[in-house]
Amino acid sequence: RTQHANGQTLWLHVRGQVVKHDIDGKPQFAIGTAMDITDRKYLEILNNNERNVLEQLGKNLPLPDFLNHLAHGYESVFSNTVCIISLLHADEGYLSTVAAPSLPEEFKDSVHHLPPHIDHAPCGTSAYTASPVLVDDTDHDPRWQNLRFAQQFHLKTAWTAPILSRSNSVLGTFTMCSTRQRGIHPRELEAIS
Repeated sequence: RTQHANGQTLWLHVRGQVVKHDIDGKPQFAIGTAMDITDRKYLEILNNNERNVLEQLGKNLPLPDFLNHLAHGYESVFSNTVCIISLLHADEGYLSTVAAPSLPEEFKDSVHHLPPHIDHAPCGTSAYTASPVLVDDTDHDPRWQNLRFAQQFHLKTAWTAPILSRSNSVLGTFTMCSTRQRGIHPRELEAIS
């Protein structure tokens, strides 16, 4: 397992063989191959996470505990990423953060009552528009202006998708944030869709 310059984790299957030794018997030359098995490992981890989620469902956990477990599963798949799950309280008109297992309580408290609004953080915008929101640069994106305090948590990019009911009403949002400045990887986009 290694990390690409763009922050993505890569899994490689590496095989090698020493083909020449020096006069003291120490390896001098080797040949080998490296095969990218990232897709296979990614699917294995996702399958394990899905199995764990189903096990947690069977335990009748309180909703925040279940959602924290779900978010932590996604964090284990994507390196340098934290997940935030917020639920919409439509009657009161705000989103509340119910799961963010890798962020301190201070962060959760400070984003606990975000209104769904076109220019209010990725999760507020996603809840307002009922569509995904991609923020490649939190330092300069206007939707992140209301969350300037979040810079202390080193969240550089954010990708949010609405959580929709069967009738397409917004129930909440699922956000993945990266601690690295980068675009969204297709696997991440697939995961939040």
